[in-house]
Amino acid sequence: MVKSSTIDAFLKRKASQSSESNSSSPTTNLNTSSHDRPLKVYRIEHTEVDINSLVRDPGLRLSIWDYPIDQRDKIRRAYIKAGPYQHILPNYPPSGPEKHRRRFQSSWFKLFPSWLEYSPSKDAAFCLSCYLFTKKPTGRPGSSVFTIEGFRNWKKVNDVVLENALGNTKYTSPMIKKEILHILSSNIRNAIREEISDAKFCIIVDEARDESKREQMALVLRFVDKDGFLRERFFDIVHVLDTVALTLKKNICAILSRHSLSIQNIRGLVKTGKSVIYPLVDRLIRLVLTLPVSTATTERAFSAMKIVKTRLRNKMEDEFLADTLVVNIEKEIAEKFTTESIIEDFYSMKERRAQLQ
Repeated sequence: MVKSSTIDAFLKRKASQSSESNSSSPTTNLNTSSHDRPLKVYRIEHTEVDINSLVRDPGLRLSIWDYPIDQRDKIRRAYIKAGPYQHILPNYPPSGPEKHRRRFQSSWFKLFPSWLEYSPSKDAAFCLSCYLFTKKPTGRPGSSVFTIEGFRNWKKVNDVVLENALGNTKYTSPMIKKEILHILSSNIRNAIREEISDAKFCIIVDEARDESKREQMALVLRFVDKDGFLRERFFDIVHVLDTVALTLKKNICAILSRHSLSIQNIRGLVKTGKSVIYPLVDRLIRLVLTLPVSTATTERAFSAMKIVKTRLRNKMEDEFLADTLVVNIEKEIAEKFTTESIIEDFYSMKERRAQLQ
């Protein structure tokens, strides 16, 4: 007769085996030495740079890359507020061969007052804009002449440095491109506003989602110009939180008021009271007249939006998107503006470093 085993016997047997294995395993000393413990990593805290004690001499000041990264913008603003260090002396120290001694000229400060600097300690010329905004020197010859070493070849100042200083200015940054595009789109909207003048006009509104799943509302103006021709102009596109009637109304009123278009001049399809007597005929007329227009005009705007705002450019700003679409769709009006007029508007926005005319 086989002896039945109980669960208590099984657990006791397993416990005994585990106790034997524990007794045979080597013991571990928990009292480890303090030298074996991992060292504590302390946080390095940068001392606050005193703005009032910044060195003005470009030959003695620290490179902008030697300052803590969280304080560089504040240091840049301090140097911009102080302006370039233009140390004027009656006679600057001469340098070069004995027969052809040359020196720095204080008259160069008047030619380039916004960026040219002089270091008395190194007897060299520096560039304040280069010091503040150029990339970290790569080690290539000449990459840090105007920021660290200084320029002292006075023989080539007129031929190389001063003659080409403003010629090297390039308005190619993304911000400049957006400013020029905004100027062109503003001129197009002003031209459309002049076409409408004080006449009556209709609005065509439609909504669609862009690549980033944001609801965009397109606004098209339909009017009769001064020559009696029916015109449809794409005017603007804005982001809306939802498609509720109240939200659309607020955005439409904001666009029209921003461009001095009176809401009272908006004209509907109904002129008489016949629409009350024949409501079904009124709905049919509205559908026939409105549907082809909205399909042809607003869908063209959304097609252009899909081309401009792609998956790789789904982080475009709303204003940048609107300006791009206005210029792209109303290219017929954009071609009428001359380059000189765009440059004049570009300079009228704020003071520029170099002149393009």
